Amino acid sequence: LFELTDNSRLDLIEKIIRDFPSARFFIFTHSNLSYQDVYELLLSGACDVMSIDTVPELICAKILANIRLLARLKMGNERLIKTDNGDIILDTDALKLIINSKKKEYKLTRKQALILAILMKNENNIVERNEIVMMAYSEKIDRTTPQIIDKHIQIIRENIPDIAEYIKTVYGRGYIFETRRS
Repeated sequence: LFELTDNSRLDLIEKIIRDFPSARFFIFTHSNLSYQDVYELLLSGACDVMSIDTVPELICAKILANIRLLARLKMGNERLIKTDNGDIILDTDALKLIINSKKKEYKLTRKQALILAILMKNENNIVERNEIVMMAYSEKIDRTTPQIIDKHIQIIRENIPDIAEYIKTVYGRGYIFETRRS
């Protein structure tokens, strides 16, 4: 948290954006800002500008709304998600996983499809458990723990043994959908 004076606020925001380009930040202020001040702060990159007297529930709701927005932006609207080699295809509309080399199809629940979409869109990269929680459970993030992701992964591995070998646990961090062969 930074205390902003009238002279320093835009300089500090520019520094935050320069040093942390992917950061999302909210501005809380003791003073009543003019509409022009709020306008400039929002244009400079702030997610929201609120009075320090704002009700805590409203602050939490606004932060959760931003998390949901980030999750939707990160996921995109792709209907078909394919592995780099094209062998595994996830159809997010039909809720099915197709494995071409084995000529098999698997039906999925919405949550299984969403978790697989998150992992497959980040193929060969570690996805933190907390990040999966934010994207898969953005509507109830305040009531969800990372252990629910572990349980979903366990069920996916049991129900779809043909992809179990690709979903690797990175202990203390998260999961990786790894299709590269070492």
